Amino acid sequence: MYVHFEKKLGFLAHMRTASTATAEVFMKRGFTRLFGHHSLPLSFVKTDNAYGEENERRWFTEDPFDYRWACTIRNPFDLILSWQYIKRTRFQGYRVTPLPATPEWLDQFFWHYRSVLWSNQYLFSAVWEIPGVTTMRYEILRQDLDAVLHMWKLEPLAADEFLHTRKTPGRPTDSYRNHITPEMRAHIETRFTKELERFGYSW
Repeated sequence: MYVHFEKKLGFLAHMRTASTATAEVFMKRGFTRLFGHHSLPLSFVKTDNAYGEENERRWFTEDPFDYRWACTIRNPFDLILSWQYIKRTRFQGYRVTPLPATPEWLDQFFWHYRSVLWSNQYLFSAVWEIPGVTTMRYEILRQDLDAVLHMWKLEPLAADEFLHTRKTPGRPTDSYRNHITPEMRAHIETRFTKELERFGYSW
């Protein structure tokens, strides 16, 4: 996570949403990286990690709920397809399988992701429902990011800034609709019901 202590602002980096490029924009405007890139205040998640909570209080002594936060959301269908193609060998042997994906793959993904990366549970537990969190859409991220900078009275984006072009290696450039089976679609719709309804994402 990234925080601006003086202005009490923060950015929560959501995987597969151009979070590195977004974080660079905020750091140029006085934000500081706190803990890991994808970390978040532990009070935002349910955890019994007492050591983690104690360590966090040493460095972040204020109440996170007193801050204003921003995070990025992404169409769940597109997000899952992106995850299918990213290779993360550090996941203790966890491997991305070829498309078409199956509901079993998604179940494995959720189970492994939550058990290994406990600090990132917010990716699938609606951090956008937390008071004070502003959501930016991946699909129009430059526009929404500029709006957040304006709202927070920070320097606006320069014309040559945030030209995000990096894509998942090997990912096809056509629509996710051509790569997700009907069975997988139904599974995603069940898993991401709140996100789909709240932000109007549809197949």
